[in-house]
Amino acid sequence: MFDNIKRLKKLNSEVLEMEKAEADAEAEKNSSISVFLHNAGDALSPFCDVDSPIINSDMSDYLDNMAEQLPLDRDITIKINGEADKDTVKRAIKNYYNNRFVNAKREYRKNGILSVVFTVLAVLILTAAVIIEAFMESQPVLIEMIDIVGWVFMWEAADMFFLQRGVLRINQIRCLNFIRAKVE
Repeated sequence: MFDNIKRLKKLNSEVLEMEKAEADAEAEKNSSISVFLHNAGDALSPFCDVDSPIINSDMSDYLDNMAEQLPLDRDITIKINGEADKDTVKRAIKNYYNNRFVNAKREYRKNGILSVVFTVLAVLILTAAVIIEAFMESQPVLIEMIDIVGWVFMWEAADMFFLQRGVLRINQIRCLNFIRAKVE
């Protein structure tokens, strides 16, 4: 009887290993983006420099839409089908997403600074409301207006720091995934 239990456990672990291998293979297959290009010019911006090519907006929109479906922790593989020069397209993709990463990093930093500034402003305005309330008891409308302005600044600071920064961070991760992407 104990031999049967041991065999059953062994079979169960083998089935789990096979399922894991199948899931990894499926995830690897699903982390690739296929692109068909007749030539490299189909993907490049018409205004880019020959030495530092970047992809056009149609290509970036396509890649972004396809990447939204992929998990953030997977490496991206871009498969280029057609007669396009893969090295030029690879450089263009990396240049484009490197520029976007720098912009996203700058926006992330700006978001953090603005949220701190808005928090300080909110604290100062709410403190002013308390001081004005202590000295001018007969002005409830003015005090309420100042109080509302202070809470609006506090809400904006919380929104920027806790909600918008997550979206900006995901954008940075996606850009990094494209910069590290394998182009075949």
